Amino acid sequence: MTETDYAIAYKVNRAGKHLKELHRTVKRFLAGNTNSVVNDDTSAPGYLIVKATSRGAPPPSCSGLIGETLYHQRAALDYMACDLARYNGQVVDEHVEFPIFIKPDRFRNPVTGKLTPAVDKRMGLLRSDHQKVIEEEQPFRELYGKPEDDPLWLLYCLSNFDRHQFIHVTSIITNTSFHSFAPPETAARFEEVSVSYGAFESEAEVARFRILDGPELNVHVESNVRFDVAFSEEGPGGGRQVIKTLADIQLRIAGIMKRFTSLV
Repeated sequence: MTETDYAIAYKVNRAGKHLKELHRTVKRFLAGNTNSVVNDDTSAPGYLIVKATSRGAPPPSCSGLIGETLYHQRAALDYMACDLARYNGQVVDEHVEFPIFIKPDRFRNPVTGKLTPAVDKRMGLLRSDHQKVIEEEQPFRELYGKPEDDPLWLLYCLSNFDRHQFIHVTSIITNTSFHSFAPPETAARFEEVSVSYGAFESEAEVARFRILDGPELNVHVESNVRFDVAFSEEGPGGGRQVIKTLADIQLRIAGIMKRFTSLV
C-alpha cells in the first residue's frame, strides 16, 4: 500500500468510525426518557389523539460528529482525485479535487462538448478514462432519481455548509407509528382520521382517531411511535434522517472508489 492509498483508506475509515460513534450517540438518546408518547382521549371529546412529546433536543455532540464524518468523506474523494493525478505522472496543484456538479452544462460546455474551465481545473490532470468515470458518477446523471437526492450531491451541500457556514443543527422527528388495541375487536370502534410525521420541538400530534358510536368501551390502546434525529429543515439536509443520509453517502463513496480499482 502506497502512502496515498493509506491516506485515502484512512479518511474512509475515519468517516466510518465517526459515523458509528454518531449512531451510538443517537441510539442512546432515542433510548432514553427524553421522548415519549401520550394517548389523549379527553381534550377533544369523541376522539383519541396520539401525541409525541420531547423534553430536549439531540445532544450537541451530534453536530460535531456530523461535521467530522462529512469532512473525512469529502476528503477521501479529493485525496483519490489527487492520487489519480499522480498516477498519471502529473504534479498535483491546489486545484485538484473530485468535482461534484448537479447541472451537466456546468460540467461540460453544451456547445463545444469540452470540460468547463472549472471542471478542467479540478480534474484536467487525470487520465481520460478516470475523467469518464467521474463524469458518469455525477448527480446530473440521475443515478438516484432526482439529482438533488443523490448522496454525492448531499455530501457536497452538507460538507460545504459545515465548513463555511455553521454546524449542522439537528431536530427530533417522528416517522412511523403503530397502534394496537386490546381486546383486538375494539379496534373496529377507532377510525383513523389523520396521521402526521415530521420535526417537532416539545409536542406534536401524530395520529387522530374518531371513536365511533357504540356501547361503552373498556379498551387498552398502546401507541408506538418511532423517533429519529434529522437535519434541520432550514439547512441543506432538508429534514433528512441523519444516520441514513451519512450512511448512504459512505456507500456512495465506496461504490465510486470500487470503480477505479480495475482502472488504476
